Amino acid sequence: MADDIFSAFGGAALKEPATPTPTPADPFAAFGGQAIKPEPTADEDEVQGKNVLQGIAAVESRGQKDPYKAKAPTSSAVGKYQYVWSIWGDQIRQFAGQPGMTPDQFMANPDLQEKWALYNYKTTLKPQARKLQKDYEQVLAQRGIQDLDDLAALVHFQGYGRAAQYLRTGQQVKAPGEINVSVQDYLAKFREAKAPKVMAAKAPPAAEPAAPTEPAEAGGLLESWWL
Repeated sequence: MADDIFSAFGGAALKEPATPTPTPADPFAAFGGQAIKPEPTADEDEVQGKNVLQGIAAVESRGQKDPYKAKAPTSSAVGKYQYVWSIWGDQIRQFAGQPGMTPDQFMANPDLQEKWALYNYKTTLKPQARKLQKDYEQVLAQRGIQDLDDLAALVHFQGYGRAAQYLRTGQQVKAPGEINVSVQDYLAKFREAKAPKVMAAKAPPAAEPAAPTEPAEAGGLLESWWL
């Protein structure tokens, strides 16, 4: 009698099912693609914002006994992050719900300064940094830009319009007031003080608030007078 009961009838023996092929760790690898990295969570985004602001503050108000009360001598820039009051004052008042707020009152309120700076990072610096990353991707390395954090700091330092011009031409545009630090020096000091990053520069774009319109010559800082 045949060991394979089907061979007696001219049939083929049944075979054990083949061991299934393991699923690649990267679900897109089987198709020659790359896995899509998830965007940072809200908590990660807030941590990253605070890390970026830590680096910015270290440049903007370094050497000040009380950074929250720092005041530029040649412009209306005030506070730990040196927001130019003539540009940002109305938005800060609206954010605080205090239409009559003065620069001195803003400087006397560290909690408000921190909350405003994080809000400004999320709604202005980060969206505008992403737009610059997309528009000038081919020249970022050539301009010494290492990641998205650098772009956020650049926007704060130069304003969106000047930041874009710097990326286009490689030339730093002089802003009102006295600036005694170059873009590369500013970014080097920023990186030294910034906490470790959470978000990579090449992270896929996500749905972001539309980059708010601001004056072409408006930046978070228009001078770095104590560097």
